[in-house]
Amino acid sequence: MRASGIVVTATVVLLAAAAGAQTVQQQASTKKGGVEAARLVDLQATVVAIDLAKREVKLRTPEGKELPITAGPQVQRLADLRVGDVVEIQFYESLTLSLSKVEGGTPSRSEVSREQRTEPSELPGGIKAKQTTVVAKVKAVDTAASEVTVEGPDGKPLTLEADPEVLQGVKVGDFVTAVYTEAVAVSVSRPPAP
Repeated sequence: MRASGIVVTATVVLLAAAAGAQTVQQQASTKKGGVEAARLVDLQATVVAIDLAKREVKLRTPEGKELPITAGPQVQRLADLRVGDVVEIQFYESLTLSLSKVEGGTPSRSEVSREQRTEPSELPGGIKAKQTTVVAKVKAVDTAASEVTVEGPDGKPLTLEADPEVLQGVKVGDFVTAVYTEAVAVSVSRPPAP
C-alpha cells in the first residue's frame, strides 16, 4: 500500500444508511485516571449496479437492502469496480479521556491524519485515519456530583461525569487530555468466476 487518498468517500453515510446490515462491536471501560470507549462497525455488501457517468454505485447487503452511494471526486479507481464485487467497510472510533495531569500544558488541539490506498495492481481499497488530541484546563471539580469542568482551546467550558476516585487526583488548574480516533477501511474482493 502507498500513501494517497481514500477510495470511497461516502463510507460514513453508507454505514449510517445500512443500520440493519452491519456488525457493531462496542466497548467501554473505566480505568484509573480516565475512561475509554470504542466502537467498530463492519459492513459487507455486493456491488449490483455501477453508473460511471453519474459516479453512482448501488450495493446490496446480505439482508437484501440496496444502498445507493455517490463516489466523490477523490475516488480515483471507480472504473475498477465490477458488478458482483464484494465491498467491506469498517469504521472504527474511540475516545480516551485521561484526567492524568499534563505538566506545563496549555489548552491545545492537534490532529494527525494518515491515508493509504491499495496499489494499482490490486483491487481498490484503502484506509484513512485521524487522531485528535485535546489538552484542556480543569476549571472546576465537584466531587459530590462526580463532575469535572474543563476548558479547551476554544475557551468553552465542558462538564463531564467522572469516577469519584479519579477526581481525587485532579484539582483546578490541572491540564488533562482527551484523544479521539476515527478510522475507515475499505476493501474490495472479487469472487472467483464460476
